[in-house]
Amino acid sequence: MRTLKISAGMVLGSALLASCSYNPVNQRPQVILTSKAKEQSLGEQEAEKVKATMGLVEERTLTEYIDAIGRRLVAQTSDEGFDFHFHVVNMKQPNAFALPGGNIYVSRGILALANSEDEVAGVVGHEIAHVVGRHTGGRITAGAPLKIITGIPAAVTGIISPAVGNLIGGIGGLTEGLLLSPYDRNQERAADRFGLELAAKAGWDPGALAEILHALEREEDLEGNASRGFDFFASHPKTPERVANTSKHAKNLEKAPGESIAPTREQFLAKIEGLVLGDDPAAGIFEEELFIQPDMGIALQFPKGWKTYNGPTQVIGAAPDEDAIAVLEIAGEGDDPSEVARAAAKARGIDPDRLTHDVNINGLTAVRTKKLTGRSGRRDVTIEATWVAHGGNVYQIICATTPDKADSFHEDFLKTAHSFRAATTADRALVKVTKLRTTKARAGETVTRIVERTGSKWDADMAAIANGVQVDTALEAGTLVKLAIEEPYRSK
Repeated sequence: MRTLKISAGMVLGSALLASCSYNPVNQRPQVILTSKAKEQSLGEQEAEKVKATMGLVEERTLTEYIDAIGRRLVAQTSDEGFDFHFHVVNMKQPNAFALPGGNIYVSRGILALANSEDEVAGVVGHEIAHVVGRHTGGRITAGAPLKIITGIPAAVTGIISPAVGNLIGGIGGLTEGLLLSPYDRNQERAADRFGLELAAKAGWDPGALAEILHALEREEDLEGNASRGFDFFASHPKTPERVANTSKHAKNLEKAPGESIAPTREQFLAKIEGLVLGDDPAAGIFEEELFIQPDMGIALQFPKGWKTYNGPTQVIGAAPDEDAIAVLEIAGEGDDPSEVARAAAKARGIDPDRLTHDVNINGLTAVRTKKLTGRSGRRDVTIEATWVAHGGNVYQIICATTPDKADSFHEDFLKTAHSFRAATTADRALVKVTKLRTTKARAGETVTRIVERTGSKWDADMAAIANGVQVDTALEAGTLVKLAIEEPYRSK
């Protein structure tokens, strides 16, 4: 029998050859060492994080509408093996992103800027291109690090993870981010082109992507180019370049016959009427340092002057010099805080009977610890913990600082914990929700005049951007104008 000597190079070459495929997005051969099944699995794991950390809009009519747009676009691709799902992420910033394997997200914020179904189709088509082009798989193959993005202010994450993450369970989880790996600019340009082509094949106007990109450019300019964390601009070519390039490419595409789901602007606006704008009160709101969660019926007062952050699972206050924090979260279900406190203490080798005592906080049953000092990472920290029961949940309030400042912050920690209460009628009256509403312009009216007439929370500049006009444009009678109208919030 003849013996064949196989070199490592031959093995690697064979593997690369077997994994080489044609990329329909950039129309070039591509080597991907990760399987589609692996990308799908990775994407599903990260989809759970998106749901937990960002939250999804569950309004059925809207989500079914976005899903229908996505399905029609996917039908124009020839690639199989991905399980596509389309979601509206509960985020006020204008965002859109895709996870490997087919989970695609558009934010409330980007829908608020859109003025036609064609614009939304262009955005969704762009994200489908990232999945079909296997851009995340390509980056993994190239050995590029997957960027972790949390959206939590660095000043807060900096103290949470090293200071108390290892001492009290749960807080360290804040620093876990989403696997949203920024694509390079060539991938973004290719996704723009492919997305336009998908939209045209599906019967939408491919030139509409340039229109919403221009709206995003105007909105960015209005914000003063302030960083908004991960958004539709992240790692993309500069927006004026994208507007020019997408407009040019769109002119060379022929729109296929077929009618949109909501073919007119009026029909499209009816689909997004009632969209929550800005912060969603269902996640709780801050009135200065007072946190109110209307659906859970609770309120908590942080010390005056503290920086605050409202996360999906935790509410945080940080002292002005970032040398102390207070964190509110749900620790468990039930109406016995001592049971939850004992379980937490035992899990960390702490004698609960020696270090905890029962207290009454605004008529609610609670358990509180003495000051506890321990080692967390490379730091010594002192914490004060309180567990309080309300409405079938046990809430945990963890306050932490360095041992040398424990005495100076004790009064702040005590007041914060003892401010926890069932939300009052006065608290609930503070909770408002801003929603997208429409009104008809009167002959010759400008956006500036309509904003004044209706009391829109958007100023004239933002209203003009959202409606794709200028502030001094004289509108025809009956033109529908999008506005941001503040309304009383009704708990779900």
